[in-house]
Amino acid sequence: MDYQKIYTAFIADRRTTEHLAEILGYSEKHHIVPRSLGGDDTPGNLIRLTPEDHFFAHLLLAKIHGGELWAPIAFMVGGSRKDYRPTHSRKAHGWASRAMAKARGGENAPQFDHTVYSLLHQDGRKAKVLQSEMHTKLGLGRPLANLLVKRKVSIAKGWYLEGTEPKTSLGDKHHMHKSEVHEFLHLSGDSFTGTQFEFSNAKGVRRPDASRLVTGVYGTTQGWYMAARGLPKSAQSKAKWRKHLTT
Repeated sequence: MDYQKIYTAFIADRRTTEHLAEILGYSEKHHIVPRSLGGDDTPGNLIRLTPEDHFFAHLLLAKIHGGELWAPIAFMVGGSRKDYRPTHSRKAHGWASRAMAKARGGENAPQFDHTVYSLLHQDGRKAKVLQSEMHTKLGLGRPLANLLVKRKVSIAKGWYLEGTEPKTSLGDKHHMHKSEVHEFLHLSGDSFTGTQFEFSNAKGVRRPDASRLVTGVYGTTQGWYMAARGLPKSAQSKAKWRKHLTT
């Protein structure tokens, strides 16, 4: 039997339904060419499979290449590479994998943080929450909440850990402050002259966007553009800017 042909056709078929494996709630990452045979971690060599299909893929690889390629199958089913006698089936492996993933997910996950953090807000609010609750209760993105509890940042959207001193922006004292004065124009006819930091504070433009506008990464942002460069032609005809134009 041509197991290589079967494996190639199997992977091609599962590539077309790969999204379904993830939608079903639990999937496993599979290296199409095993790392032991020189396969890498590039997207083209990776595919998400259900645990049942992952089992079958490794069974085909073992039949194609033999030797150490039987090791994953032995691990999955409790059998032996030398004398293949599985202790449970492909279907049973799928059930066990899903059960294990569910049992070790959420609050049962080894990395789940059970610490209740006391937080204060600059406006006087207080909160006692788990890190996992900061996203829904405080409006902090999960990466930002993680940085806050690990003290990689001292303040996040006004929230800081009780007992710590939040470090606010240093403004024009910051070593990255740009002292150059620019003229900013708005499609509505408004204008502003000052540093990009002053422009951000006065007109409510995010500091990263103000910086990108000054450096030329952005031609326009929120209707503002640099007087020195003028309004980009690409923006003059866009419908989304028309509401800013004077009549």
